[in-house]
Amino acid sequence: MLLRKNQNRNLRLQNQKSNLRGVLVGLCSSLLAAFTLAAGCSSDPNETGSGGDSTTTSSATGTGGGSGGSGGSGGAGGGGACEPTIQDGCKPAPMNSNAAPITIDKIEATLLDETDAPVAEQLAYACGVDICPPPATSGSDGKVVLSIGNKMLKQPAFKYGDGLLYGKFAAPLTEASTVFMKAYTPKLPATGALLAEGQAATSNGVTITLESGTVIEHDVLLYDTCETQAFRAALIPAGKEPAGLNPALGLEILYAVGPVDTFFCPAAIVTIPNTLGWTAGTAVEFYVHGLSVGQEHAAYGEWAKISDGAVSADGMSISTSAGGGLPVLSAFGVKKK
Repeated sequence: MLLRKNQNRNLRLQNQKSNLRGVLVGLCSSLLAAFTLAAGCSSDPNETGSGGDSTTTSSATGTGGGSGGSGGSGGAGGGGACEPTIQDGCKPAPMNSNAAPITIDKIEATLLDETDAPVAEQLAYACGVDICPPPATSGSDGKVVLSIGNKMLKQPAFKYGDGLLYGKFAAPLTEASTVFMKAYTPKLPATGALLAEGQAATSNGVTITLESGTVIEHDVLLYDTCETQAFRAALIPAGKEPAGLNPALGLEILYAVGPVDTFFCPAAIVTIPNTLGWTAGTAVEFYVHGLSVGQEHAAYGEWAKISDGAVSADGMSISTSAGGGLPVLSAFGVKKK
């Protein structure tokens, strides 16, 4: 059900014009509208055929947002209706790109999950920060081919995964044609944990703690129900890193999370299990993956330091430091400082 709904929504969005956004954006707030009127919610006017790669429409909640939905692994269940309001939240202004466009012709990839099983029926894109050609869908063998036709794109990246069923990633492109033999993405939990101000949401041992009064801004074009806005996390096993990750960064613990491009003001406190057994008090750094073409917190397709942190006194967990945290939900990594 989730897969069909997510695919239908993305495919409907491909051919929409941005001038419909102001008229029909309010219709995105209900589940019924997601099926019948998703085509009325357009993507960023600077993109074409993106099917939900970047959006300017948001849902911000400062009083617990929506409720309802399923409890995640260790997360709180919801109660009541979930109808996000359409209002300005805390998403920063997009960064302008001065990068010179490069030619992109063809991208081939095989999408695999953390068990090396093929990932089928997932949309994949080759997008720049300026335009985004139409996507292609992975087959039953996980293979996907994007024939771009020598288009000029700024800071292009191969983007795959939906941030709902599977982790979402973007691998920078530097050549006209690129083949990704193994583009890994872990499967996310079937149910998630409610994100609400003043509460903590936990999935697969990862806890997002939001201060009282936190503004939560969702991408309602892609995640418009309690079910899709719930927090999900999955550990990325060693050797199954996402395509395009620069090993020189030295990230030792990696997580995929969803729903991606959910912004928090102030930043959320993040706590993860100390899976590698680092010594209590060890100083660490948290890095966030740039999935938004707005490049609000990291360059598109790249990874950038977002917060300091440390291993807890009992050695059981790792948390972001006071004054730091995660301002946006996106794949993140941790390494010793």
